[in-house]
Amino acid sequence: MISDSLDTAGLKGHLQPTQRRAGRQSLILPVIGALLAFGMVATVCSAGEQPSHADVNSQDQAASPQTECPVMIGTKIDPSIYTDYQGKRVFFCCQFCRQTFPKNPEKYLDKLPQFSIGNPGAQDTAEAGHEHDDAEGEPHGLARVIRFAGRVHPIAVRFPIALIVATAVEELLGVFANTGKSLFLNASRFTIIVGALGGIIAMGLGWATGASANYPPDFSLTFDLHRWMGTAATLTIVVCAVLCELSYRRGNAAVRSGYRVALGLSVILICLTGYFGGTLVYGLNHYTW
Repeated sequence: MISDSLDTAGLKGHLQPTQRRAGRQSLILPVIGALLAFGMVATVCSAGEQPSHADVNSQDQAASPQTECPVMIGTKIDPSIYTDYQGKRVFFCCQFCRQTFPKNPEKYLDKLPQFSIGNPGAQDTAEAGHEHDDAEGEPHGLARVIRFAGRVHPIAVRFPIALIVATAVEELLGVFANTGKSLFLNASRFTIIVGALGGIIAMGLGWATGASANYPPDFSLTFDLHRWMGTAATLTIVVCAVLCELSYRRGNAAVRSGYRVALGLSVILICLTGYFGGTLVYGLNHYTW
């Protein structure tokens, strides 16, 4: 009886801390739920008190008859990208067009319906242009699929870029690290293969983007440089993957050295491709201090 009492007391002493921990843990979910509910209520209340920036942009767009970018004809506007000119709001499809417009605004005024008020001839031309766009300007079938695929390019290109940069870092660590050389080199083998596959997909999506691109003549060279450097970077990455695999299978130091040279070249081409891609979005002087 005495031993049973001792065992029972010991068991209760062992269970009490566990029960207290379980009790504290059971309070976590209600507390988190209450905080989330409070945050949601506060967000809804603040949204009801003051219109958001996106709502203001939507109202401005609704008040304007403009639907297309005046710089890249045929491209729909982005309501969040605009500038004010002569007391009227002008919308664009990207930051590049917004920065291009002020350099020679008169060049684009005949393409803006909000500046055609009071000019019946220009208004008729703008309306005829919109009717023509509604009838024939919208792509259909395969052309529509290609245009939509091109819009995925800015997202898809980030993954192979990150993998190639990681591969270069892994290769450097595999050469200079005192420990874990085999780990870094094996990781380099994996990431370069996945990066090459992702680069091929991103390149195809980039060409789909180019099929519907409509840049002004002043930026045609920049666009060509971005496209062909991106293509060259992808092909170089594929060569890197092949050389890396051959160096593993044959154990040839010369092939490994060639792989490292090609890897360094691919990183340089990626940087140049990104620079010209940024120029197409933000303008020529987007790196000005």
